[in-house]
Amino acid sequence: MELPKLYNTGEACSDYCSKCKSFDFSNCSPEFQFDLNNQIVSFKNEKAKLSKRGFRLLCAFIRFKDIPLSVEFLHDYGWPDQLVVKNNLAVTISEMRTNLRHTNLRIENIRGFGYLLSSVVNEGEHTSDSTYE
Repeated sequence: MELPKLYNTGEACSDYCSKCKSFDFSNCSPEFQFDLNNQIVSFKNEKAKLSKRGFRLLCAFIRFKDIPLSVEFLHDYGWPDQLVVKNNLAVTISEMRTNLRHTNLRIENIRGFGYLLSSVVNEGEHTSDSTYE
């Protein structure tokens, strides 16, 4: 299956998360709360503090939910103001996975392409389409 081509449309955000007025997190479960000023995600009263870059990437994943995001797109979205070292993305994704482990969100690797945010419905069951693997 061919992956979506949305990555050269200039969709990467250049705003600071704490000043964002345009993004709407309402498509997330009501169990989630987002503190844009402090980059905190709360899920069922459990809080996770993400780095600035991790919170930006979470924003991209939620904004483009169920769409596989390329490494290049995530670099542009997470680091719009500077050049990024290749390993920065992998480290940030690892940090996000650790901090979001108490939620029902999973960041899946799509080999040779990028990543996909999915939600776990029941133990071992994901809501994303696994045809990208």
